[in-house]
Amino acid sequence: MNRTHLGRTRRHSDMEKQSDEYKMRRERNNIAVKKSRERTREKAKETLTRVAELKQENVELEGKVAILTKELTLLKDLLLAHASGRRQDNRDVDRYEQNDDMASVSNGTLADPVLVHLDHLYAA
Repeated sequence: MNRTHLGRTRRHSDMEKQSDEYKMRRERNNIAVKKSRERTREKAKETLTRVAELKQENVELEGKVAILTKELTLLKDLLLAHASGRRQDNRDVDRYEQNDDMASVSNGTLADPVLVHLDHLYAA
């Protein structure tokens, strides 16, 4: 017998496939499937573009972090050097005041001020 699992004959099913209503439904479904697949492809493309943008931003931010880390280390070193220099300077000032010899130290400050140029850190 020519029967499907729904109880219709195969011949009846073939006739339905020839109907205008069936053809219209198939056409609408085909269009919907094409649109859905195109949206999926577009979304995947947008996701890949966004991933590339975020990777580039991440590289830039990592570069900034590296620069700021170097700057922080340099500033910490300068602060420690200055602090130990000030302590040494104050001892020198006290010693010179006791000896009344202030020729080499002026007002308790370092004779050669330290100039810091950080521009080279930002030239990345």
